[in-house]
Amino acid sequence: MRAADRSAIGSAESGLSEELLSPGLTGGFEMIRSVFAPGAESEGLRPARESEHGGVVISGTLILTIGARRFELGTGDSFQFAGQPYAWKNPGEIPTEVIWIVAPPVY
Repeated sequence: MRAADRSAIGSAESGLSEELLSPGLTGGFEMIRSVFAPGAESEGLRPARESEHGGVVISGTLILTIGARRFELGTGDSFQFAGQPYAWKNPGEIPTEVIWIVAPPVY
């Protein structure tokens, strides 16, 4: 999919913008590019879903809380989890970019 053809998706949460990198949602997973503004954070723990999430931090810092565990991830760090509540925060002064893979698609 060409960059110019991507669709904005996602949350109404302040400070988060997302776009669908997958050409469609007919397959077994979706790819998402998320950009977290400096200081942005989720509104508490997101409920557990029956899906698997994985991703890599492209730039910036992301605090990712998965269940009761907290991880501070930097550029090049990756993560993977399934069926657990999670929360996120960008503690930095620059935007954080993350590429996510979610299976099955949730959007």
